[in-house]
Amino acid sequence: MNRDDLAFYVQFQVKPECVQEWKNAVVNVINHMSKEDTFVTCYMHQDVQDANRFTLYE
Repeated sequence: MNRDDLAFYVQFQVKPECVQEWKNAVVNVINHMSKEDTFVTCYMHQDVQDANRFTLYE
């Protein structure tokens, strides 16, 4: 990792009734971000023990 590189690790706790809507919105944002010249990568993880907890790695 270069000294100028920047990484984000963000956790979200989503209300159970909002999970699908939230996932759809995040995928839409990631798809838009992926078209940016400076985009490198982004991963979304859904916790297997808590389906309402998500982590984004960018």
